[in-house]
Amino acid sequence: MRESLYCRTCAGIQRASYLPHGLLMALMSRLMTLTGIIVLIGMLPWLSDGDPAMALLRARSAEQEATPEALAAIRQSLGLDQGPVNLLINWLSGLLQGDAGNSWISGRPVLPGMLQAAQVSLTLMMMSAAVALMLAAMICLPTFRRGLQAGHTVQQDYWRPY
Repeated sequence: MRESLYCRTCAGIQRASYLPHGLLMALMSRLMTLTGIIVLIGMLPWLSDGDPAMALLRARSAEQEATPEALAAIRQSLGLDQGPVNLLINWLSGLLQGDAGNSWISGRPVLPGMLQAAQVSLTLMMMSAAVALMLAAMICLPTFRRGLQAGHTVQQDYWRPY
């Protein structure tokens, strides 16, 4: 009897010791994923086939001639001539200070548009969660009623492993 109590106690301590490690690993995994997504999004203009300055010039004004002077002016004004890594570092430092930057096309701040899009996304998410909850309740309620009518109850210690 004493040995089984010792084993249960040791097993409980051993399981509890894995919790901080698992939590740390989950946090590190999420942080690395977020970093990868940010770097990938930051590098998208350079990963595409064309020149980012050329794409920006066409997006701003389709009629304007793509002269080397116009492209150089766009590269210099947006910092594209510094390279993608420096541009990403500058953007991240601004983001840490609360500045998400300006749109390359319109020149307006990006944060208000992001907040408006997040508001719409959160509304859609809440509505879909409400519909899913109602649907789950409608599916489970008849089974729950049948269980109550038959007198079946869940034992209090049913979920305990020992």
